[in-house]
Amino acid sequence: MENEPATIDGRTTTPQDAGRAGAGPTMKRPSTLWIILLSILGVIILAMSAMIYIGVRDVSPYARDWVVQWMQDRYQSQVDLQSFKIRVYPRIHIEGAGLALHFQGRTDIPPIIAIRHFSVDTGVLGLLHAPRHVEHVHLDGMQLNIPPRGEGETPNLKSSNSAPSSNSAGSSVVIDLIESAKVMLIIRPNLAKKEPQDYDISHLTMRADGNDSMNFHATLSNPVPPGDILTSGNFGPWDSDDPGSTPVSGSYTYDHADLGYFQGIAGILSSKGQYKGELDNLTVDGTTDVPDFRVLSGNHKVHLMTTFHAIVDGTNGDTYLQPVTARFNKTVLLTQGSVEGTPGKPGKTITLNVTATQGRIEDLLLLAVKDEPALTGDIQLKTKFVLPPGPSQISDKLFLDGNFNIDSAHFTSSNIREKVDTLSNKSQGNTQPPGPDENIASQMHSKFRLKNGVITFEGLAFSVPGAQINLDGTYTLNGEALDLYGQIAMQAKLSQMTHGVKSFFLKAVDPFFSKNGHGTVLPIKITGDVKHPSYGLDFHHKKDKAASSGN
Repeated sequence: MENEPATIDGRTTTPQDAGRAGAGPTMKRPSTLWIILLSILGVIILAMSAMIYIGVRDVSPYARDWVVQWMQDRYQSQVDLQSFKIRVYPRIHIEGAGLALHFQGRTDIPPIIAIRHFSVDTGVLGLLHAPRHVEHVHLDGMQLNIPPRGEGETPNLKSSNSAPSSNSAGSSVVIDLIESAKVMLIIRPNLAKKEPQDYDISHLTMRADGNDSMNFHATLSNPVPPGDILTSGNFGPWDSDDPGSTPVSGSYTYDHADLGYFQGIAGILSSKGQYKGELDNLTVDGTTDVPDFRVLSGNHKVHLMTTFHAIVDGTNGDTYLQPVTARFNKTVLLTQGSVEGTPGKPGKTITLNVTATQGRIEDLLLLAVKDEPALTGDIQLKTKFVLPPGPSQISDKLFLDGNFNIDSAHFTSSNIREKVDTLSNKSQGNTQPPGPDENIASQMHSKFRLKNGVITFEGLAFSVPGAQINLDGTYTLNGEALDLYGQIAMQAKLSQMTHGVKSFFLKAVDPFFSKNGHGTVLPIKITGDVKHPSYGLDFHHKKDKAASSGN
């Protein structure tokens, strides 16, 4: 009945009271409503999930085509892509494998970019507005093959042959971060006979800088001498028409490089510097430091430091030094030249022009001989330096061709000093023995050539007060053997170099040995080794020379 009392929560009430209490929290009808709403929401979520699943299946081919088109426009290359998968929820995630970009459609040369596997992660919002931002790209097993400068044919691609316009796919995408492991950079030379230059990059990170280029950090494995090069800098913008012209700049450090890799030398090298230019043509300014450098034939350690300005051909690793300044002990060497490979042959040949205007002969000898240097003095040096590759010892394969001048030379051996001092005194007509501390300074200059471990001297001049010695001959590095011959011209006559009866009888022969205003001119020879040289008259070579002149 309409007006009968109702019972609510155990209490009796009228219909009017029930109406006033209808919205109270104890009613069970609203709970049913929430269940209905949640059910509807669940159906919507299931429907959206189904739509996303169907959408992903539908969008994958479209996204793949867009990515291929973007890479064709960006790198002016024909694109091969073996696999491509995309997930759009909760973030966009792409995975792919077998990516290859053939420069300007050419399949007769290695692809300019080949990637074994790649993945892409980014948010949806970054792709809604131009320029579209891709947050993170990870690459594994990438190989970059940079073709020779100017090489390429007219592109034969599905896209336009011209460079992408400002609103094309290629120019509207910015990759914020690229990380790559195991990268091989191969720059092919212009000369077909030269081997390409390989750079093994164990790790590479690149970040967009907002100027169509990228900041990078990389670790390169340097093969010769073995060591890791840490470098960072700026790369780009990418030159689609001529990849080798893509600009690059940065700085590097190179530590703990073992020079023992090379035959005949040893030491641990470190280097740092800056570079700029293009991928196939870089200018490098830097320094090197080898605290324990030594040539094994001498095995004396010296602290070798250099500063250099160099042009590096990235296509083959050839380096042109313009110049290098080397410092060790009290000697400074200035060198210019090249480190170049020979087509068809392994290794590189070092060819330098070396000049020393501030040097010490003992510093140079310290590198070559095992014992203490036999001579000290200031040296001025000019020589051509050629060191070919190969397993031979440096002393056996090094080629030198030049001249030197030594001022205020002093011999370190007391035996040789005594003989030089006696020679000087007697050449001036002083028959008294030299004092213990006389140590007369001498001058030396000569042309020389080092080949196959033997130094050949031409016009070796040695002078002390009262005497001038001119010699030709050889000095063998291995064994330090001397074979020199020539003549000595002395101020005094033979009879003036002695006294008593000997002086009286020698006056009779003085005219036979006086020549060109000199009191005495005698043919001599120097043999033996540097420590224990043997001096004597050498009429044999004089006769051979006269016979040769007669012919």
